[in-house]
Amino acid sequence: MTWKFPVAGSLLVLPLTTIGFGAPPQITEIMPFGVRRGEATQIRINGANLSGNPRLIAPFPFTMNPKPEITKGSDAAHWTPEIKVPGDLAIGVYPVRIQTDDGISNPFLFAIGQLPQFAEKEDNSTFETAQQLPALPVVVEGTAQGNDVDYFRFAGKKGQKIVLDAQCARIGSGVDPTLRLTRANSARTFIAAADESPGLLTDCRLSATLPDDGDYIIEISDSRYQGGGRPVYRLSIGSIPMAEELFPLGARSGETVGLEFRGGTISSGADGFAIAAITPRRLPANDWYQPRIADPGSGLSEA
Repeated sequence: MTWKFPVAGSLLVLPLTTIGFGAPPQITEIMPFGVRRGEATQIRINGANLSGNPRLIAPFPFTMNPKPEITKGSDAAHWTPEIKVPGDLAIGVYPVRIQTDDGISNPFLFAIGQLPQFAEKEDNSTFETAQQLPALPVVVEGTAQGNDVDYFRFAGKKGQKIVLDAQCARIGSGVDPTLRLTRANSARTFIAAADESPGLLTDCRLSATLPDDGDYIIEISDSRYQGGGRPVYRLSIGSIPMAEELFPLGARSGETVGLEFRGGTISSGADGFAIAAITPRRLPANDWYQPRIADPGSGLSEA
């Protein structure tokens, strides 16, 4: 191909050089779906075009292990860095991206937690084959594709307040979860169930006081038995501090405000609520949106 330009009554012909650009990276999955703060964890990022000097971009501080053997097995479709976030980082779900020499990826939701993490192990698709969990509290990550139903067994104590919190929509999953808690006995005595709890999008959460010492069974599935899209879940289990209502709903940075927590597992007193005072930390303008970038060669995060 050539370009033609008129120059002083004549025609100047120049060749057009084709310039190639690499495709930007894409993220389709990150496993595990989150990490425990203060603990180094190797993650596996699946996608495309990840081989062009990848760097992780996140709205929180973190460090990466620079040793080459950590990322062994990485290629254009996979990247396996080891990351560690501070022990005092606020728990929650954050958007992360991958940057390469050819561009920046789509955002992908990634959870930061405070509990030990375990993966679902098949076959746990029946009441009788429920997966045994270690001592609570824990987070279990799994998949509920199609009409899959997953069962988990744990040991409980009489009077123990237990919380089950299924994160699905909150981490970008296509699962609309439903939860059911029963006794692990021949009668399968019903304890509690939940589906679409207020304020949690299509996710659900339940709290219950265990009636007896012994084993209990948790059942989780997609309420539509479809489990489409990205059919994953992140299930928190244990005596976890949790309130069902909070007032006021916000506060101004730098000013002390009194909070009322109602319901859940942290209520106390005859009125059924707990009171606390906080002074929100004053942040620099737009601090939340400042990206932190780290690459395997540095071992450090940069604001």
